[in-house]
Amino acid sequence: MLQTVSARCPSLKTLEVAPGTSGHDSPTIEFNIPLTIGLHEHIARFDSLKTLVTSAAALEPGMLVALSQLPKLEVLSVVSSHQHEPIIQLVSLGPDAFPSLERLELRRLSLNAIIGLWYTPGLVSRLSSAVIAQPILDEFTSRNWAGELISHVCIHSPALEEFYLDPYYYVTQVVFLSHDNLTLLEQQQVSLRSITLCGTLVDRNVSVQDLARAFPNLSALRLPSWRVTWQDARDLVALLPNLCTLSVGLDTLQSTIPQVWSTHRHRDRLSLEMSWDSLVEFSSEKILKLAE
Repeated sequence: MLQTVSARCPSLKTLEVAPGTSGHDSPTIEFNIPLTIGLHEHIARFDSLKTLVTSAAALEPGMLVALSQLPKLEVLSVVSSHQHEPIIQLVSLGPDAFPSLERLELRRLSLNAIIGLWYTPGLVSRLSSAVIAQPILDEFTSRNWAGELISHVCIHSPALEEFYLDPYYYVTQVVFLSHDNLTLLEQQQVSLRSITLCGTLVDRNVSVQDLARAFPNLSALRLPSWRVTWQDARDLVALLPNLCTLSVGLDTLQSTIPQVWSTHRHRDRLSLEMSWDSLVEFSSEKILKLAE
C-alpha cells in the first residue's frame, strides 16, 4: 500500500501510520497497519514528506536510519502503545541525518527510552521543539525527574527553543521542579523561549526568582498547576523582559491584591492566563482589580 501511495502521491506532505492519532482536519493519510522493518524502502520514497506520525517501531535502528534520509521531514511524532515498545539502541547517524527535522514528539514511551533517544546526535542535535507526553515511569523514578529530563534534553539539543511536557499517565502522579533542578538549568544557560509543564508543581523552597534565573529568555511560560500569588505573577513579568504569555494558577488564599503597578520599560502585549478553584467566588471589586 505504501508503495502505491508513494508512487501516486509524489508531493505528499503528511503521512500517518498506525496508531492513528489525528483528530483534526488535515491532509493526513492514516494506515491501520503496524510500521515494520519491511517498510524501510517504502518510507524512503516519500522525499517530499514534512510530517510523519507513526508508532514506536520508527525508533528501531533500521527504520530510524531510513527516516533520517528524508530530506524535508520537519516533524516526527511517535506514539507508542507501550506494550510493544522496541528496545532503544544507540544508532550511528551521519552528519547529514535528518537535515530538516525541527520538532520531535514522543507520546507514551518509557522515560528510559526517551532519555536514550537524546543520546542520538543526528536525531536531536538540531531540534528547535520537543514534545513529551505521558512518559511511562517505574518505581525507581525520582520525584524530580522532570527537571532532570529538561536538563538532559537541553544539553543534547542546544538549539532547543520550545519544550512541552505533559507527565500525566497516572491520575495520582505528581511531578515537582526542585531548587537543585533550577540551579543546574541556570548553570547550563539554556536557550528555551517557550516552556509548558502540565501537571507540574514547584517545591516550596523555589521562588519566582529561581525560575526566572533558570529560564531568562522565556517569551512563554505555562505552569498551570503552579499556584502563585498576585505578587509572584507580577514579579515574574518584571524578571522576564521577553515574556509575552504567562499561564499559572492563582493562589486564592492571598486575600489582598497589590496596587496597580506600572513600569517605564517598553513591553509588548502580555497574554495572562490564570485559573483558580471553581469554588472560590471573587467580588466584583476584586475582579476589577484583577483587570487593572
